[in-house]
Amino acid sequence: MPWPAGVETVTVTAGDIGLRAPDGSAARGTLRFTPSVSRVTSAEHGAIMLGAVNATLDASGGFTAGPLLATDAGGFSPSGWTYRVDEEFTNGPGRAYNITLPAASPTVALTAIAPVEASDGSIVDVPFDPAGTAAAAVAAHAAAVDPHGDRAYSDGVTGPLASRVTAVETGVVYKADAQITGPLNVSGYTTLAGGQANNDWAVFGTLHHLGPMAGFFGAATTTRPTVTGSRDGNAALASLLTALAQLGLIVDNTTA
Repeated sequence: MPWPAGVETVTVTAGDIGLRAPDGSAARGTLRFTPSVSRVTSAEHGAIMLGAVNATLDASGGFTAGPLLATDAGGFSPSGWTYRVDEEFTNGPGRAYNITLPAASPTVALTAIAPVEASDGSIVDVPFDPAGTAAAAVAAHAAAVDPHGDRAYSDGVTGPLASRVTAVETGVVYKADAQITGPLNVSGYTTLAGGQANNDWAVFGTLHHLGPMAGFFGAATTTRPTVTGSRDGNAALASLLTALAQLGLIVDNTTA
């Protein structure tokens, strides 16, 4: 898998004449480059696992290893670690030594690199958001009127999110212009302000109407009527019929 764009790497070669065995012939075998750290981290790329890279020598003793992550690659921590090089020749003795691969030399011959002491490098403070994009996104989210679609449910209740959620859950507030399709089950005490039901509405418990006005079967709402007249005559009956008709509970088709 190729390195992400912008990551600093180094390619190691055998140089112009290749590696040589003690008798002057082209060296044969493999080289192994093993990083002294198992992973590095970057704010932009996250954690990257590192492992050994093998390079097989060709007929002229040449090879190309990499691109390998530079040991001081910018934006990564730790920085300044090393690679262990194991020479595994089949026609001569090999060595084991440590090298650094600075990003300043993106292509380098192995024969031009001086061995160094092994090191795991040093921890570098990697900025979490070097471009500032995350910080800007968080600020925009916090400043949005209703980023999650929940603030409208609190109808004027401001403050921490927990306060708005509590207001909704306890039925203190409602969402303006809400449209609910399908069954709605309401348990406990809930305050509804305004609105209408356009389909069947069934109440299986006690319905306690606390409002000052009522209307039924499409009749205009009216205050609670008072039945008048003497019970000894038809005046009381007429008053009762009128009151019930005003509520919409009956259609008064009686005659005098």
